[in-house]
Amino acid sequence: MEFAGKVALVTGSAAGIGRAVVLELARQGAAVALADLDQVGTERVAAEIQAQGGRCMAYRVDVSQESGVAAAIADIVSRCGRLDMLVNAAGFLRYTPVAELSMADWKRMIEVHLMGTFLCCREALRPMKSQKAGSIVNFSSGLGAKGAKNAAHYAAAKAGIVGFTKSLAMEVAADGIRVNAVAPGPIDTALLRRDATEEEFAAEVRNREKTIPMGRIGVPEDLVGPCLFLLGEMSRYVTGQTIHINGGGFFLG
Repeated sequence: MEFAGKVALVTGSAAGIGRAVVLELARQGAAVALADLDQVGTERVAAEIQAQGGRCMAYRVDVSQESGVAAAIADIVSRCGRLDMLVNAAGFLRYTPVAELSMADWKRMIEVHLMGTFLCCREALRPMKSQKAGSIVNFSSGLGAKGAKNAAHYAAAKAGIVGFTKSLAMEVAADGIRVNAVAPGPIDTALLRRDATEEEFAAEVRNREKTIPMGRIGVPEDLVGPCLFLLGEMSRYVTGQTIHINGGGFFLG
């Protein structure tokens, strides 16, 4: 119960990786705030947490909107008196060739991933600096390091998160705040499945698994351990780092 008495905000927590992370934080005693555009999904996850005796708050938030982010974090601090952890997991992916990419699509991708990470971090720093303690985990992607056909806007945003994470870590280390990133490979979520049928997705998985030494794509729970490691005291001397979680699908170094 390392996180007992701590307060965490997890964006993108209505489903997928964000849901898996927020459920485990609640199981380990943290008071958790869920933030997502999907209000129905957020309320469903909140009900799961409450059924297990956990403490949670749910917010409908577009992370690209400054006022909504600021209001949610202000309310969390007002109700709980502090904010110890932030996990920026909100995101989406639509494959589009650059030649067909509209300004609106490019802008939305950057706004949700890169601007959303910036806004949530900036607002979270206010209580964390006053506490002289805090831990932030930003979700990048393996595609931010290797690129991807028809996903240049997504890869660019995720690469930007790595640079932002390193820079912010340098700025706030003296305040007792650590900032790290995780970069998942292919994970079985709605983002990966898109609108594929079960048969189409199974065929895609078989192709992907040929390139992964561990022989399978990931599931959301595979991200929970690394994320909680970066949030907790076991990583107290770790900041500015990006951990790639991909079953050995590609190695950097």
